Amino acid sequence: MELQAAMVEGSPMSALAAVERSCPPAALLRFNQRNLVHVTARLSGTDLGTAVAKVRERMRGLTMPVGYSWELGGLYEQQRESFSSLLLVLAAAVLAVLAVLLFQLRSFGWSLAVLAPAPVALAAGALTLFVTGTPLNVSSLMGGILLVGLVVKNGILLLDHALAARAAGANTRDAVLTAARERLRPILMTTLATIAALIPLVLGLGAGGELHRALAITVVGGLALSTAATLFLVPALASWRTQP
Repeated sequence: MELQAAMVEGSPMSALAAVERSCPPAALLRFNQRNLVHVTARLSGTDLGTAVAKVRERMRGLTMPVGYSWELGGLYEQQRESFSSLLLVLAAAVLAVLAVLLFQLRSFGWSLAVLAPAPVALAAGALTLFVTGTPLNVSSLMGGILLVGLVVKNGILLLDHALAARAAGANTRDAVLTAARERLRPILMTTLATIAALIPLVLGLGAGGELHRALAITVVGGLALSTAATLFLVPALASWRTQP
């Protein structure tokens, strides 16, 4: 300090340095050996997907200096990782259901006939989310996984009756058509009971109701539209088989 004082004695400080007030960062963040700055915000009155879309729109026309880049992280990155994991779970669930059907029915054709309404149910669930303006999130994907099991259950209920009729001596076509008529009431009863039980969640009632609303909407929409597919598509595919 004495040496510095001797050097500047008789001359203004501005001759040697520019003095300015600043607040240095409390911590330096780095990612992949690059400096990192977090810009965070709290969401209010909007969902994560809408907020991310608006941020991308604003950042699309922004020219960054050389060596600088930006990317979205935080909850958005966690959501992407969750989506990838749940899609793998959905594929594993479909394969597991198919394996159970093959083990029980011992026929690839019967198994595909029972599993055929599942894609219809998933499409119906996605359409219901779009119509109601509900964002696609982790909860809705969990509803899609649940929907696969519920739809296959209705198909098994119908086909089991058809297999029993065929074992009694009826041909495949007559057995399937008879099962479609006689299993109509049980399938509708179980479907309506499931939908009625999910109505409070669809309306967002109760503690945590809003959190699971997307799941309930997916299941209700998928069941409501896929029941017709179970009653018509499964008998049509099963009757189409050439095996007696």
